[in-house]
Amino acid sequence: MLILNLSDQSSHDLTLGILGFSYADLYRPQRLRDLSEAFYASLNQVETEVAAQFEAYRTVKGEGYSQKDESNLLVKVAPHLSRFVAQLFNVEAAAEVHFRKAADEAVISEYKKLFIQRRAKKLDAATVEDAVINFDRLQSQVDLFMAKQEISTSDLELASAKVWHANKDDADVLSTLEKWAAALPKV
Repeated sequence: MLILNLSDQSSHDLTLGILGFSYADLYRPQRLRDLSEAFYASLNQVETEVAAQFEAYRTVKGEGYSQKDESNLLVKVAPHLSRFVAQLFNVEAAAEVHFRKAADEAVISEYKKLFIQRRAKKLDAATVEDAVINFDRLQSQVDLFMAKQEISTSDLELASAKVWHANKDDADVLSTLEKWAAALPKV
């Protein structure tokens, strides 16, 4: 259990990463309100529309919002709050690694849901059989797509998700990618 000695002023004089705030401010209700206002202002600088939506939500304390609308709004605000807290505690560099990983995971999730489930797994048997027979050619084409997108990762799932994400409007790339994905050896 961590016991904080509030009389030890040095532990409360740590400078936080938000200008004008110190560690001791985290124990002062008025300064926490000020810190909240600093977050709202930073949100407004980067996402004016989301900031306005969040202000409206806070004004009515969530009354009248469906669970879905409330959830969608909080999901929009969350990444900004994460970055603000990372800045507050001067851990932006370490947090950025996690933010990038989360972004990669989101691309993979979207790829699986919107592409693999809805397209690649719905190919007819003859198309899949042809893709298996021509897998080396398909692999070469996908390798070229990855090179063109300058995707350098050993994670094949992430790499193919990034190719899909970058080429969502290119029917030829998507056709090749779906056949390649359907023909991948199952592990």
